[in-house]
Order: sequence, then C-alpha cells, then structure tokens
Amino acid sequence: PHQLELAMHVNAGEDVFCVAGTNMGKTLVLQSGPIAAQARGEKGIALMIVPTKVLVEQQADVASRRGLRARAINQDTVRNARLVGRDLFKELEHGDDIRMAVMTPSMLNESDMKTLLRRPQFINSVRWLSIDEAHLVGQEGIFKSGYLSLLNMRVRLNSSVVWVAAT
Repeated sequence: PHQLELAMHVNAGEDVFCVAGTNMGKTLVLQSGPIAAQARGEKGIALMIVPTKVLVEQQADVASRRGLRARAINQDTVRNARLVGRDLFKELEHGDDIRMAVMTPSMLNESDMKTLLRRPQFINSVRWLSIDEAHLVGQEGIFKSGYLSLLNMRVRLNSSVVWVAAT
C-alpha cells in the first residue's frame, strides 16, 4: 500500500521522502515517475543517484527490465562505452523517450555531466531526481563528499523536477 500511495504523490508532481526497510519496495517508488510517464507516452529524463557502482548497475538493470532506457553511468561504464565508440552522456541527452541515468553522486561532478547540466535543453528535459540512501547526505564517512554535491542540485535543476528520496 505504501508503494501505491507514494507513487501517486510522485505522479502528481510532489516530492516524496520514503523511509522503509530493506526489500520493502523503495526502488519501485524511486522509479515510479518515469515508469508511469512512459506508460502515458511522455518524454523526459530521470537522474537516479545511488551510493556504489554495484548499485548503479543493479538499479539500471531493474529499470531496463521495467522498460525504461536506463544507463548505468559510472567511471567503469563510461570508459568501457568509449572503448567501443559509444558516449553514454550523448545517449542520455538524446531520444524521444524516457531516459534514466543511474549514477553515483560523484558522477554529477564529472566534466561530461557538468556540461549536460549547463545545457538548457537537457535541464528542461530532467523531470525526476531520485536519491537512494538519502540518509547519507551530510553524514560523516566515505560517501559524504559525493552526497553533499546533491545539495547544489536544487538550484541547478528546474523547480518542476520531482525529487524522490528513499532510505
């Protein structure tokens, strides 16, 4: 029931903060906006922030299985794509569908992502920012510097962007 309730808020354009235990459906809540928009034939970009490379790839895989054009964007996937002539950032930027970039917070500060975040057309396409393990924002430890970069995203993105945080 909490998944449906929170997904309805996300789809109404409301920011959501979800606190739930492991395996309680946070991922579906984090992805609910893009999933519903795709079902309606809409366009847009979702940025999903997770703490580790392993989770980046897992979340991108889950989103892909749900029919979203999701890309795992971390140092490894960017490098590997370039070796075969692909540019994950261009793939994220272009298209007429729902696109999801799953990345660690540190990737927001990489030069290619910073370039995208300065392009008005890209900024205007971003509709959702989902943050997994949101309790790490401001918490001391290995993830602190990356998650602190999320504090600047509110001013970098349009006010219409729906924020979905889970922990």
